[in-house]
Amino acid sequence: AKLHATKPTFGFKYQPFRALTFRASYAEAFLPPTFSQLTQRINTGGLAAAVQTAQFFDPVVGRSYSSLSVAGNNPALGPEESKNFSYGVIWEPQGALKDFRFNLEYWRIEKKDLIRNVNDVQQLANMGDRAPDGSVQRNPTTHLIELFTFANYNVGDGMTDGWDISLDYRKATPIGVFGFRARTTITDHLKLPPAIGFAPVDYVGFVNIPEGVNHLKANGSLSWSSGRHWRASWTTLYQSGYNQRGSRGDPIYLGDPSRPLITT
Repeated sequence: AKLHATKPTFGFKYQPFRALTFRASYAEAFLPPTFSQLTQRINTGGLAAAVQTAQFFDPVVGRSYSSLSVAGNNPALGPEESKNFSYGVIWEPQGALKDFRFNLEYWRIEKKDLIRNVNDVQQLANMGDRAPDGSVQRNPTTHLIELFTFANYNVGDGMTDGWDISLDYRKATPIGVFGFRARTTITDHLKLPPAIGFAPVDYVGFVNIPEGVNHLKANGSLSWSSGRHWRASWTTLYQSGYNQRGSRGDPIYLGDPSRPLITT
């Protein structure tokens, strides 16, 4: 495979006066498949290397059964691409609040053709004719699935956006230097396709599943130092509340709002 890309990056900064700065940036990114993703071929022994799957329901034939699966490759795997936006403001007052710094930044990342390993037999069975080429092999007479081939595919598009906030302040006094520092990240959305062929759903608030994130994370610290010998500090971390696995909106439901909730 040969891939080539030229991606732009732009930055803008405006400082109407010393205490206030506005900034913005735009960038595009390109992530080619790794060598192992393109050449993954564990199934060197044919069907002899296959393993038995758990039982699944096949809507094509209307019954449940188990089949065989192998790990294969996808030489047609394409790259991931993204667009990245950032807008921010910095306030650094003078006078009595000298050495105070406040930074507020909004960011947004849009990704295209996300690369994922597709290895869920139930999801592949549910897709029917929409399953990726080569991932499901059916018997031409019985239409039963004889073999699943797990590989990497470009599963769809995603996006995430949110805010970064930081505060910094230092104050020198006759009894030492006091400092305050705080950082906060607020993730408004993290929308990803839960499986190949499905529309993106929001992963914010579901930290017990892969790729899930919390809505808000913060940390802060207070410090004091006197000369070269005495120092003291206190640090705290905060995480906002989150949903238990199987609650309403969990991406495991593939965006279906009518699924019975997992209440155990």
